[in-house]
Amino acid sequence: MRTRPLFLCAASGVVACGAFGTSTSNPPSPTSEAGADGSALSDASLPDDDASTGADGPDAAIEVGADAGPKLVFVTSERLKPEEIGGLAGADARCNELAADAGRPGSYMAWLSTEKMGESPSQRFTKSGGPYVRRDNVTVAKDYAALTTGPLENAINVTETGVSTADFIWTATTSAGQHSAPDCGGWSSNVGNGAIGKSGVTTAAWSLDPDVKTFSCSGGATFAIYCFEQ
Repeated sequence: MRTRPLFLCAASGVVACGAFGTSTSNPPSPTSEAGADGSALSDASLPDDDASTGADGPDAAIEVGADAGPKLVFVTSERLKPEEIGGLAGADARCNELAADAGRPGSYMAWLSTEKMGESPSQRFTKSGGPYVRRDNVTVAKDYAALTTGPLENAINVTETGVSTADFIWTATTSAGQHSAPDCGGWSSNVGNGAIGKSGVTTAAWSLDPDVKTFSCSGGATFAIYCFEQ
């Protein structure tokens, strides 16, 4: 004689039934890791937008996709005046064009920030769990967390074409990936000043040079930008 499972039901506004002797469990809650925080190295007379509760808002969670393979990072071979950058959209477009021309197509974003909410690497980058590498396959940082807490394993000083370079870089960004004023009017103007980094070093100065800090946007200076594969 075959036996049938005994079902128990309870009603409390809605009816819930389950087989006696079985159990269910809730899936584990997802966890996230907050991005790194850093302090601005801007002029004393300028506002500090670098705190996690400032213009950038709280850092986004670390995003590790199915593809956690190496991500290319390079210094642009092209040097630009601030008004030629065209804001973050223009900078991203230039990164993608240069990478494609060099035979490394993909999705790239510029390591630049403005004072607007969401316009900094800490807010808009995909924070990879894989390594960031130069065009010569040398590792810069093992993942985004290492990139933004430093120091770098090796300097970001190679262009998309594989040429070594050491110069100032337009950034307005701390090594933690957050905005640090000034930013040449959102990288679309030749008025005011722009915060800069230095490509030949592994210290936090790679993103924000504590010695120079800012450079005039109106003097005709042309500097490169950093590009990161997403």
